[in-house]
Amino acid sequence: MAFFTARSHAAPVPTKITFFANSFCPFAQRIWIALEIKGVPYQMVEIMPTPVDSYRPPEMLEVNPEGNIPCIRHGNWGVWESGVVLEYLEDLAMGHSLLPLGNPQLRAHCRLWTDHINRKILPSFYSLLLTPPPSPSGEQPMGLDGMQVDGDAHAQVTNAASAAQHSMLVATLQKNITSLVNASHATGPFFLGNEIGFVDVVFAPWIIRLSRVLSYYRNFPRPEVGTRWRQWVDAIEADDRVRRTVSDENSYHGVYRGVGEDGWCAKDVHKPIVEIQYARKVVAQEGFGLGGDVWGRLSEEEAVHNPDGVGQTLS
Repeated sequence: MAFFTARSHAAPVPTKITFFANSFCPFAQRIWIALEIKGVPYQMVEIMPTPVDSYRPPEMLEVNPEGNIPCIRHGNWGVWESGVVLEYLEDLAMGHSLLPLGNPQLRAHCRLWTDHINRKILPSFYSLLLTPPPSPSGEQPMGLDGMQVDGDAHAQVTNAASAAQHSMLVATLQKNITSLVNASHATGPFFLGNEIGFVDVVFAPWIIRLSRVLSYYRNFPRPEVGTRWRQWVDAIEADDRVRRTVSDENSYHGVYRGVGEDGWCAKDVHKPIVEIQYARKVVAQEGFGLGGDVWGRLSEEEAVHNPDGVGQTLS
């Protein structure tokens, strides 16, 4: 539905709000969902995930010289960074409020758990996604000279280490999601209860990608029926405002297949995920106990695996 939603918002609007985004950018999707929930008229301009120094519309660069997306132009002024944009939309007091009104404690509660999503869940999500999957059973590792390394024992040790690393990363992401779920409304279905709100919007793009990307490429466990987590996921997936920003599942494979199949050393450097620079940066910073020498290579290898700088920093 995302394609048709974008087309329906191609014309300028009286509010003079122009949304510069990419349909497959999860950070842009945060703002997109918020605009749909609020019912605020907006114009959407699709920006391709090309190098930042490539073409950007002049009307975007006038208010955002670095050309980062997502970005909103409101009249002759602009704002970017998804968290800042979401707060700006709240301050405009246009349409449905995503933060609870008249309750400073509950608003602070939402901001605290938004910070948890940004600092804990997203780094663990990308750590798992960017970790190359274990070699298929029976496939022998390759040596530096391109020749296969002899011995099944070596392959078994390598795959055992990869499996242990994978299990640790899955457990870390599950733990961080569980903390968020435990902080939510007891019966839901959304974070604060019956209505979708700020925290739901902040997390929704990655809830969408958990099933379409992480479960598919990294065997991340799907929510168990009857759990509070499953209830929340189902509510997000069923919300019409969210659905209007979601592409068909095959489209996500077109975007994430390279990283999904090869991890951070994806062979197809011309088709990285939209948020690749953000992902590599945040994983290199966090590490999740994997060792700085391992994850530090993410930033060092950028020039090799992403020589054109494709995929600007997004947040």
